[in-house]
Amino acid sequence: MRIIYISIGHVAEGVRRKLEDKTLFLIQAGIDVELCWVDAGNVPEEMTNAESLPVSHRVAQKIGTWLFFWRFSVGVDQFNIYRTMHSFLKNKKFDFILMRYPVADYFLWRFIRRYPGKIVFEHNTIEEKELKIRQTHSFYYRYFFLGEKIFGKKVRQLAGGMIGVTPEITSWQTAIAGPKIPRTTVSNGIRVSRVSVRNGSSFKGNELNLLLLAGSEAPWHGVDILLNAFKRYSGDCKIHCYIAGNIASGLRKEAEMMDSVTLLPNQTGIELDRLVDQCHVGIGSLGFGDAFLVQASTLKVREYWSRGLPFLLGYEDVDLIQNTEMVPYYLRVQGDLDLREVVSFALRAYAIPDVSRRLRECAYKYIDYQLKVNAYVAFINSLIE
Repeated sequence: MRIIYISIGHVAEGVRRKLEDKTLFLIQAGIDVELCWVDAGNVPEEMTNAESLPVSHRVAQKIGTWLFFWRFSVGVDQFNIYRTMHSFLKNKKFDFILMRYPVADYFLWRFIRRYPGKIVFEHNTIEEKELKIRQTHSFYYRYFFLGEKIFGKKVRQLAGGMIGVTPEITSWQTAIAGPKIPRTTVSNGIRVSRVSVRNGSSFKGNELNLLLLAGSEAPWHGVDILLNAFKRYSGDCKIHCYIAGNIASGLRKEAEMMDSVTLLPNQTGIELDRLVDQCHVGIGSLGFGDAFLVQASTLKVREYWSRGLPFLLGYEDVDLIQNTEMVPYYLRVQGDLDLREVVSFALRAYAIPDVSRRLRECAYKYIDYQLKVNAYVAFINSLIE
């Protein structure tokens, strides 16, 4: 079986590693996969089975300088993206195109009509709800919100299949596409062996370091919830939080004025290893409850989990539901965050002998891609039968 795996646009470092890991394990499972980055810059040198398709933005950028007509620049970019993809695919032989769902518009609808039943979408969110939240931020988000409203159902009904990362997301997509489109749920995983296990000091109750891997800016990180918790905190334990990645400008200004918070750029490689070693608790997304999702399968939590860093989160993680083995290693936050509860949780977690090694062993059992890819392969094979 041959699959072209497509990702459109720039992706954060965590997402890039996710796609590379998944591709590696699919190949190891016997599927011929080519990872294709469209309009995402250069392909990392270590990915020999990947190809980069650059897209020219010159015309769109020129239109963007014109009064009123600047609104058409998004459409021009979309036209060029799908023209580039079609030129690449027209001489390719493949059974399916596996695609991170890029959000619907006229150009995606026109593109999928050329490959009906051949495109399997990966859905990592409920797109329409997310875009409804973001549409006030820029015309770019308004364009795609309207695109989803107009073309979302048409696009899904032409798909060969759908894969959601949570049952909640899969159910939403099915309600739009209809029951005839094959679908399954496979939560996000990680190549556990790719990351190093935490090798830092234990928490003794006097100084607690927290870590939030924010990656790209998004309201559901819950940075506002975190900062408000620091404002309310008056306990004896000294607590400090490191936030790595991009956050909203207003929250950044607020955090810069707080001695208990350190802002860092995105951390990778040895820098991230050292940062994890000096922290005791990882912070998953805290703001989904106020946004649009009850369930999620975030990459940051899988990063903490695989590194052996106990963590807290503010949503229902699908790999933790009814997982009694993981109960001692994470804290589910509902409502306001109370840092005194975080201190108590950290004391309980670090009272477990060799807690980081035990947590990493759980990662191999529940979230390693070696397990996740089996579900992918089974679903893709079912589409051919």
